[in-house]
Parts: sequence; C-alpha cells; structure tokens
Amino acid sequence: MTIALLPGSKPAKLCVGVPFMLATAEQLHRQRPDCRFLLPLAPTVRRRDLLRFAGPHNPLAATFGAGAVRLEAPSSPHGHWSLCTATGVRIAVLAHHPAHDELRCCAMALTTVGANTAELGALAVPMLVLLPTQHPHVMRAWDGPLGLLSRVPLLGRFITMVALSVVLRRSAGLAWPNLQAGRMVVPERIGAVTPTQIAQEVLALLRQPARLEAMATALRHLRGPGGATAALSAMVMEVLRLQFHCRRGKPLPPVAERP
Repeated sequence: MTIALLPGSKPAKLCVGVPFMLATAEQLHRQRPDCRFLLPLAPTVRRRDLLRFAGPHNPLAATFGAGAVRLEAPSSPHGHWSLCTATGVRIAVLAHHPAHDELRCCAMALTTVGANTAELGALAVPMLVLLPTQHPHVMRAWDGPLGLLSRVPLLGRFITMVALSVVLRRSAGLAWPNLQAGRMVVPERIGAVTPTQIAQEVLALLRQPARLEAMATALRHLRGPGGATAALSAMVMEVLRLQFHCRRGKPLPPVAERP
C-alpha cells in the first residue's frame, strides 16, 4: 500500500510540508509497517533541497518531531533515490515529470493546497489536503490576495487568518476538486493540525477502502468522460493546422478534412 506525499514546490510551503509529512510518515510506518511512500519532486525542487527542509537548518523540523534524514542512491540503474529517516522509513523520491503512472497506483495522497490538488483530482487519486496554519511560513506561499496579506508586517498573519475564516465559511474549501464541485469532495484539514492527528485520520481511511473508492469515483465524475486528453490534442492540432495555412496564405482546408 503506497501513499504519495506532495509537500509543495515553494520554499515557504516546503519549510512546513516536508518535516510535517516526514513526521506523519514515521507515525504511519510505526502502526502500518506495510505502508510505502513516494514523493514526486516538483520541477523547481532538487533532491538535496529535501535535506535542507527536513534537517536542523529548518527550525520547524524539530517542532513536528521529524528525525534525522539522509538520501540514499538507487541500488539499480532504474531505481529511485530514497529519503531515509532514522526510524527506518524509506520514501521513494521521483525526479521525473510527470509521475502520473506512479501516482495512479497510490492508495491515497497527502498534499498541500495548490495545483497538486488539481493534478491528483484529474488522476482520481483520493487525497487528504493539509494546511497547518499554526506556522505563518506556509501562508506566505499562498497564491492570490491571501498570500499578499500574509506578507504584511506585524499584522499579516492576523489579517490572513481572519480572511481565511471568511473564505472557508463562504466556499466549499481551497482544494481544486472542492472548488470545482462546490462541495467537499476531498477532505481538507486546515488549522493547528499535527502529524499525529493526520496519521490517525489516514489510518482510519485506509481501514475503510469504500470511502477511498467513493472519493476516487467522485473525482472521476468531476474529471468527465475518458478521452479528454485525445480531444484536447486534436483541438491543439487543429489550431496549429489553421495557423499554418493562414501563415502560408493558403485557403483553409474543408471541414471534412480537419481531424
């Protein structure tokens, strides 16, 4: 049983997300040694960045109780690097993009708010969306007005928390699937959440595969019928074909000839 960890791509999110998810993975491994973990790197993140955010240079690492970590090279040419903790947890670090095949095979994912939720939703991967707001670092990485407000000196965090509470009362949440559906399709845990709380909730979900399947079904429904990728590709090719004919001064091909 594999769980994906997606801590984000911006330094402010990684500062919280990496140690938080490592601590959660350690607690899950203690109670479910059969759990495996993978972490797809964002294009802007390098493997060694994980050590910086998980190590003693990040004061939040000790706050969440994450232990020492090291990177281990793959044992085979086609293997992946691993992020290993002192308690024996091994997390496969995927450097290729996109890692859709691996994500599709996961039982569920832990992810921060952002584009990750849209990607997981398109793949119909059940997810638990995390936003620990007890640390202002993560709020500075938010997009849009909330992110700008959080950077206001002194009052930034207070203003952001007030704005966030208003947003949450008036909307279906912050994850893309929830915004698209107008309701809570995937659970969001926002506030002073801890790795212990999240680990217990993940264990509860793993014991109820019907809930995970219902979540995946709802995500597939939001995604729409199959063949969307092929249809989008055909549309792109059609636009390119029309641009080619216009630039060459040639008449447009008849509709019947268009793909």
